[in-house]
Amino acid sequence: EQFVESFLERRDLRGSLKWAERLGRKPEDAIPLLGLLAWNVRMMALLAAKSRSVRLAPFLEGKLMRALRVWSLDEILALQAELSTLDFALKQTPQEPLALWGVLISQFCRK
Repeated sequence: EQFVESFLERRDLRGSLKWAERLGRKPEDAIPLLGLLAWNVRMMALLAAKSRSVRLAPFLEGKLMRALRVWSLDEILALQAELSTLDFALKQTPQEPLALWGVLISQFCRK
């Protein structure tokens, strides 16, 4: 939850990279987090597109709407694509998880 907040709501480079270190040490814990992050990004994309099919609890919708203040729709769609790439790389390649998370975070965080 803290990583999702740091990455999605604040796009905080330093805070997100600290979490990447933890994810790199325990890659098995990173897979469920990746799924949670991807789901949140999908919901953000639907909210940004003003889809009427989205039904969320008010608290969650508020969090995602706050996150939308720092993301454009194009960035959200690019992030969705990169999350898919990360998912494949974490599960199917021998690449270092810390490096994979670090690249994603560096690509999308601002400060």
